[in-house]
Amino acid sequence: MVTHEHVRNIFAGPSKGDMASFWPHVEPNVDWTVKGTHCKVSGRYRSIEEFQQGTRALSSTWAGPLHLVVQNIIIEGNQAAVELKAVNTKTKSGDPFPNEYTWVLGFSDNGKIATVRAYMDTHEVLCSLSGSPLDAGTAQTVEHPSLQAFFPIGSVPTRFMIAFFRDRDPAGRCEPEGMESTSPSTNDVDVLSSSTLAVDSLATPAPSLQEETPHEEVEHQYLWRCFPDYVWSQRVRDTPSWVWGFGYDVEDSSGGRRWVCRRCIQNKNPKPRSFAEKGIQNANAHLFKGHGIRAPPDKTKSAAEKKAEKLKAKDQRSIAEVMKLDTRLPREQDIANSLVKGFDRKHFQRLLLEWIIEENHAFSVCEQGRLRQIFEYLNPLVKITDANITRTTIRRKVLSAYEMHKDKVVAALKQSCGLIHVSFDGWKSGNRHSLYGIACFFRDENSQPRKLALGVPELRTRHFGHNIAAEILDVLDAYGIQDKIGYFTLDNAESNDKAMEVIGGELGFVGSRRRGRCFGHTLNLSAKALLFGHNVEAFEEQLSGEAALSEAEHTLWRRKGPVGKLHNLVVDVRRSDQLTYLLRSIQRSEFDLSSDPRIRARQPVDLIIDNDTRWLSQLYMIRRAIILRPFIEQLVLKHRQQWEQDNRSKRTGNLRKSAREPRICLEENQLTVNDWVVLEHLAKLLGFYEDAVKTLEGDGQQRKRKGGWVGSYGNVWEVIQGFEFLLEVLEDYKQLASEIPDAEHFRINVNLGWEKLNKYYSRLDETPIYYTALALHPAFRWGYFENEWKDNTKWVMKAKQMIREVWESNYRHLQMVRSPVDDEPVAKRQRKYYNPFQAYCERTRPVLGYGLVKEEATLSDDINEDTNELELWQSSWEDGDNDVRDPISYWHERKRRYPRLSRMALDFLTIQPMSAECERMFAAAGRMVTPLRNRLDADIIGMCQVLRSWLRAGVIDDLDVSLLPTENGRGDRAEEGS
Repeated sequence: MVTHEHVRNIFAGPSKGDMASFWPHVEPNVDWTVKGTHCKVSGRYRSIEEFQQGTRALSSTWAGPLHLVVQNIIIEGNQAAVELKAVNTKTKSGDPFPNEYTWVLGFSDNGKIATVRAYMDTHEVLCSLSGSPLDAGTAQTVEHPSLQAFFPIGSVPTRFMIAFFRDRDPAGRCEPEGMESTSPSTNDVDVLSSSTLAVDSLATPAPSLQEETPHEEVEHQYLWRCFPDYVWSQRVRDTPSWVWGFGYDVEDSSGGRRWVCRRCIQNKNPKPRSFAEKGIQNANAHLFKGHGIRAPPDKTKSAAEKKAEKLKAKDQRSIAEVMKLDTRLPREQDIANSLVKGFDRKHFQRLLLEWIIEENHAFSVCEQGRLRQIFEYLNPLVKITDANITRTTIRRKVLSAYEMHKDKVVAALKQSCGLIHVSFDGWKSGNRHSLYGIACFFRDENSQPRKLALGVPELRTRHFGHNIAAEILDVLDAYGIQDKIGYFTLDNAESNDKAMEVIGGELGFVGSRRRGRCFGHTLNLSAKALLFGHNVEAFEEQLSGEAALSEAEHTLWRRKGPVGKLHNLVVDVRRSDQLTYLLRSIQRSEFDLSSDPRIRARQPVDLIIDNDTRWLSQLYMIRRAIILRPFIEQLVLKHRQQWEQDNRSKRTGNLRKSAREPRICLEENQLTVNDWVVLEHLAKLLGFYEDAVKTLEGDGQQRKRKGGWVGSYGNVWEVIQGFEFLLEVLEDYKQLASEIPDAEHFRINVNLGWEKLNKYYSRLDETPIYYTALALHPAFRWGYFENEWKDNTKWVMKAKQMIREVWESNYRHLQMVRSPVDDEPVAKRQRKYYNPFQAYCERTRPVLGYGLVKEEATLSDDINEDTNELELWQSSWEDGDNDVRDPISYWHERKRRYPRLSRMALDFLTIQPMSAECERMFAAAGRMVTPLRNRLDADIIGMCQVLRSWLRAGVIDDLDVSLLPTENGRGDRAEEGS
């Protein structure tokens, strides 16, 4: 509640000419309206900065600071009308400036000024601006009967105070301000109530001939975008409901009138609320619940507002009353003050929002009565200060934050140097929203890789290529980056081929040449073939997805060999409490018999169940089963003994004919010695796949990793090596599989896995991405192809030809601005441990120097436009090139020496090898859309993920804590080793 003391404290500084002390009491985005026509400073301002700039023409005429002295104060609810007088102020021409003002102030919950409607002597202002003195007879006093109740007898309010109250005649009816003037603009409307003081008009008709302000024009454009089939209403009768003052009055072609919420339009709500004329009472409830706007005292209130007022009247007590403190006693007064100062309302709300997001609670949990009672019991100020939040508060924060920060992202992308690469993928949320995640990858001003989520649009039509392309193009268009688009990293879905064809046609390039294939998806296809053989898709379609296996599914899995038999065993054990506890007890008994205290301290572990045909889950299942092999064999034996005991006839001692042997005990379901041998080989072989995919699933950004070394995961120049590493491993296992007895499935599947991998390896030359990235790595260059492919000279020639074509057509003749000399690179701690795939990459580094010219002795910094930078660089070398681990920093440091080649290298080295960023986005979204939150809109899901991405990238830094990424296993999956 606003008090006289609070208002006088605000103006204590201005009364002494210290306006600097006034601005901290004003919201930065204050809505400040200066009334008056034909006056240069009149108008509407949307921030402190905008107001100061708009009124600088007046303040620059004063010879000294303005002294504003409070004359009268009227307070009603959260608003105050303050009569001010300028004293001891002169213009630079020496004339006095005795202006008088009335400011109608609206206060926010934190006590700061949120809105101002300023009335003043505009004639005095005009004289000051023109340099003419004010006539002595100009100032007048005006009596008005409606003011007698507000001022002491003998006080005479100025005409500016009367100008504010003249809207209200003694009967309380409202008339338009200035009957002789045209209708007010759509932004010049307020309401008199417990939180507002006047209704300027009853509706928002079509704008008059008065010119729209830029803010009004933007709002009207958004209005017509949301309501394209409507025009301004041509009403001919008055509209008695007060809510029209907060809405736009529009009508459709049939003449049906509709009220559109102006606050929703101003806030750019994607779905602004509107109501038909006959249901205008619903607008009353929306204004209160959605925007906190109350009805005037003499107007009809909504049911929600009446209920809120009843609760407030019943429960509103001060902290002194709640704690039974006598504030007349200094000590107890200090206690009350310390309690009030010790409670930070905004901090409480941030903690509550953080808890809701981190624990994936529904937004509505903050409205639960029991929870609010707990808060109020722990600190009564939660209720006294109305610190509780609602679900609409959280939604509003998401929508407003997205609109507020989008311009920063657009600016960051437009300022990026080089190409912007894109990755997109589809996902279906738990509440049946079909979403497409779109991420981009670019370089900042220091040429460091950055990543951002651009959008998560919902695809409501069938997932055909042209439909996907339309959504992607809409998002790219929204950020204005069509002319900077580089290469795409997508999975192998056929619909993506058509999508790239359409996108390329729209943006002016050949889609297939710009389309990279997700290395992780390719490995997934090869691993599935390795595990399950032919027709993996048909096999997946026959699985029901139920936790328990039907007999038909059990048979299908058994036919897949040792992996299928292990899957059946694990499912049967995990679905049976009896078998689960029996397995644990067997382990516990073995541990207890050991003389080693470390073994006795072990805890039993359960089998890991795979996720249908997800190959990594199969790998984890196999690894755990190998560890538990002796206990599994005991489990099957003891379970069979228990079954026989339970089903043996007491009379004959024979098994009952009706007894059905458990599935895990049947001979055809038993894992043989050879089966275990195959499983061990599969675990080792899939481990190589795991090494490759974890090395390449990062985002290519340099970070400090475990062990203290600095490096990156997810480097596109390692894709070719990834293929060759795994093909080499599979070649070895082809020979090994032929030596394992009774391993037909394994022999066939190794060949199928090799064929699937080789299929996509042979398609690497569809795009120049992979050859170019590897050839422009200073440690590899042409030497990699010449060493590794020395028996396939056509491959070497093809790779070089593709790279040279890109160089000649896109980069050699680029107009470049000369870059400044770069700093020396920062020394980074090198990695000491390499997984098998990383060790392979190290072994394939060619020995540089043979047949090359040492660069320092031959090359100056002055390379002209005719120099072929590509060939010059390929034929020279520097000390340390063979040990380069960060080629992006290498090329950033050589932008001056190789301006065009460095641009090409940095463009290609920042392409993503996998579409893993989309998967990480979907993983976070999946934790957001739980069964208890299945009513979340697709827009809210997408905006939350996009905002979290912007925050993590550092493009924005003032996002509400409710949108922060979660930690400790609840956040996005971290890259391996990070």
